[in-house]
Amino acid sequence: MTTQPGEASSYLQRLRGGSRPQRQRPALWILLRTWLAVVVAVVIVSMPHYVWQWSWATDLFLVASFGSTIVLLFGAPRAEFAQPRNVLAGHIVSALCGVTAFKVLGQYEVVAVAVALATSILLMQVIHAVHPPAGATAVFAVIGGPAITGLGYLFVLLPIAVGMVILVALAVVINNTFSTASHHYPVHWW
Repeated sequence: MTTQPGEASSYLQRLRGGSRPQRQRPALWILLRTWLAVVVAVVIVSMPHYVWQWSWATDLFLVASFGSTIVLLFGAPRAEFAQPRNVLAGHIVSALCGVTAFKVLGQYEVVAVAVALATSILLMQVIHAVHPPAGATAVFAVIGGPAITGLGYLFVLLPIAVGMVILVALAVVINNTFSTASHHYPVHWW
């Protein structure tokens, strides 16, 4: 395959990116409100284990991908990736892909992770529900260790689906408590 001179130049031009965007520092009260909202959300989503000490919850409500979902829900609630459809469907599809990949390919962990992640991205694109943090959910379903892989498809329901419903509900309540239009949530439900 031969590359034409114009193609190489065009490719190199794309690598440069566009012009730097105009950025404005958020007001201090918005930063503090977002910080407080995140603290409240993490405390609430971790209550089954840390506060109520439900033995079945054993840290399950603090899945690593929840952290990046929280960043979107409270730091960029108007983003398409943060909308309820993307959050809920993205995590559920990714959890299903991860659990299935582990069940079929678990003895080949790297292959299972690759298949789980690639399939979850493909399906999120097909159903128009891309949520980048959900990729970590697919990976975690494969490499999360016996406490996670032992759950099988229950992992999809608890902690993933239940945790995401809790986080979306918190984002709706907390983000709409303030009059800042930039944080009204959601832009659309489905």
